[in-house]
This record gives sequence, structure tokens and C-alpha cells, in this order.
Amino acid sequence: MITQGKWEVSDDEDVRGDDIFYRVEAEGEGLIALVDATPECDEVRDNARLIAAAPELLETLRNLAIRSKQINAIQHSGDVVSAEHWSVLYDLTNKAFAAIAKAEGKL
Repeated sequence: MITQGKWEVSDDEDVRGDDIFYRVEAEGEGLIALVDATPECDEVRDNARLIAAAPELLETLRNLAIRSKQINAIQHSGDVVSAEHWSVLYDLTNKAFAAIAKAEGKL
């Protein structure tokens, strides 16, 4: 089980000596991770964003896998996949793209 709530990267850098730390916090729960880097390490904030996007990525991937398995079972049974099933899959795909955008710092 992971910590519930929305995870975000703090806007404030935590500087300790030569190291910069980015705080990943869960809404209402506090600190999830402290991502450490030396000043010359440019990808640290990106790594912190990826950690912060983990709950959305996990939830969306889980739901996509479940829905894809259901649609596959329907098709293999010879039944027709309904427009509602495709609509739900489409919505999940959009959620996946949103979670990826968050992980990449584009949201």
C-alpha cells in the first residue's frame, strides 16, 4: 500500500551545504521522499517529478490493464465490444497521458 493523496514536488529547494534536495510530499500526509543531488546534477528535479507521479501512473496502469483484459475476453468470446467499453478505455488512455505529462513536468 502506498501513501494516499496527491503527491507533489515542493517548489522550494532544500539546500544543505553543496547538496540540493527536492521534497516530494503527499497532500495531508507530509514527506514522501527527499531527492538529493549535487548542483551539477540537472535531472534531479525530473526524478522527483517521476516519484511524485507514481500514484497516478500506478493507478492508471492498473486500470488500463484490467480494462484491456476485459475487452480482450469479450473479443475472444465472440461478443462485440460495446461503445461504452471503448469509451472507458479512451478515458483511461487520456488519464495515462496526463500521468505521463505530470511525470515529465509538463503539467
